[in-house]
Amino acid sequence: MLAQSVHILMVEDNPGDARLLQEYLAEGLLTGYDITHCSRLRDALTYLDAPSRACDVILLDLSLPDSSGLDTFLAVAAKAADVPIVILSGFNDATLACQAVQKGAQDYIPKDSLDGSQLARTIRYAIERKQWEETNRRREERIGRLEKMEAIGRLSGGIAHNFNNILTAIIGNCELLRPRVVGDPKALRHAEAIQWAAQRASMLTRELLAFACRQQMRPQLVEVNYIIRDLEPLLRGVISKDITFDFDLAADLGTVLTDPAQMEQVVMNLVLNARDAMPAGGRIALRTRIEHLSQPKDGQPDSIPAGTWVTLAIQDDGQGIDSAVIPRIFEPFFTTKEGDKSTGLGLSTVFGIVQQNKGHIHVESAAGAGTTFTIYLQRQDQKEATPTKLESSEAQRGSETILLVDDEAHVSSILAEVLTENGYRVLTTASGEQAITLLSQRGDSIDLVITDLKMPGINGYELARRIRATHPDMKVVLISGHVDDTMEQERDQGGISAFLPKPFTSQVLTKTIRDVFKQAAAAAK
Repeated sequence: MLAQSVHILMVEDNPGDARLLQEYLAEGLLTGYDITHCSRLRDALTYLDAPSRACDVILLDLSLPDSSGLDTFLAVAAKAADVPIVILSGFNDATLACQAVQKGAQDYIPKDSLDGSQLARTIRYAIERKQWEETNRRREERIGRLEKMEAIGRLSGGIAHNFNNILTAIIGNCELLRPRVVGDPKALRHAEAIQWAAQRASMLTRELLAFACRQQMRPQLVEVNYIIRDLEPLLRGVISKDITFDFDLAADLGTVLTDPAQMEQVVMNLVLNARDAMPAGGRIALRTRIEHLSQPKDGQPDSIPAGTWVTLAIQDDGQGIDSAVIPRIFEPFFTTKEGDKSTGLGLSTVFGIVQQNKGHIHVESAAGAGTTFTIYLQRQDQKEATPTKLESSEAQRGSETILLVDDEAHVSSILAEVLTENGYRVLTTASGEQAITLLSQRGDSIDLVITDLKMPGINGYELARRIRATHPDMKVVLISGHVDDTMEQERDQGGISAFLPKPFTSQVLTKTIRDVFKQAAAAAK
């Protein structure tokens, strides 16, 4: 829409034409405009170079004392790419004016057939068309970024899946090795170093999956303030003493439906990002609020729909982010940090997690003026938050017979050994077809099936469905380095008792098995 006050740069060397144009502007626009008049290209370019220039539209004559032809338009357009330009065409310049329009001018006006209403209408349309073009350009850029991120996300998810299989074997071997080298301090130190590296690699794959929106979610009704308070000791532990924390947590926020572990990961990533932006120290503020939006709220990287939102803002007074860089900061592997100080996954991970939790994120920043990241999570009507449960730190033993199905021999062998050491009897097969054959022969002696998801031939989903058809009481645990949106549906329809994302520890594996048996026993009563 046309602003109430229109700032016009008129570049016209003919005094008579300039006066006539001003009269037409007074006649057509009536009030609410001002004019800056330049008679030479040099003066116009100097004006456009000024930081305080104010210009909504440019009226440009292509024949000036110090420039003529299409080069005049190109010189002005290079200085004012975001400003609509209307060409003032003389009697013999129609062809030249059309060439300027092809190069990006919004319109042209023949001087010999000009009147006030036509001039006002042309200016209005030029400004509105330029605004529409800019809006459309930003929309296309946003779509392009999302498509690129989706493509990289699919690639990242595939890499994480393969990597998780390897990490499962590494972590399992370390857990079996450590008790055997307790008496050798040097060997124990090496085993612990391997396990630490594997756990760090596991964190990296979780970041890849979070970015790709393929990390398994465990959404709960939680209060954001609880997450912040539980995380506070850890946050203070990773921040140097020359950085202070301010916590401004609003009361009565209500609940949001989110995965608490994922939101902890988001907060930690953003706090670490803020820390790195303040190498000489500073302040980090965490603030929670309720925000009621009656209409969408624009911002970077996208707009927030109308509704009631619980917001979590993390603000620092560090170096800030250059405005030209902001549209790219959520891209994977993009970083403003020097050297090897960053993987370039932190903010893309945050973006992926927030999206997966059906939330939004805005960033406000400027070079040298600090940065604020604000997360928007939909406020829920339910008031009571779900308490989180701590997992056991010790492996839980059993004596049942388990059929283990996995086509990756290095994964299958280590899981079988872990289960055997914890008291279970283990049968192994390398494919769904072999598992079905074994179940037909020895199904009565098997208490539970653990199967990988991605296998050649019959995959984990299909195997679970076939087991349910022939052994309806058989419990099936699905393990996978790849998590997708269909898992919950498959759990309900395919007879799957539990999902276990790779990599996992022996404690998590055995606890999952015991939980499945407990649930089965409770259901049988």
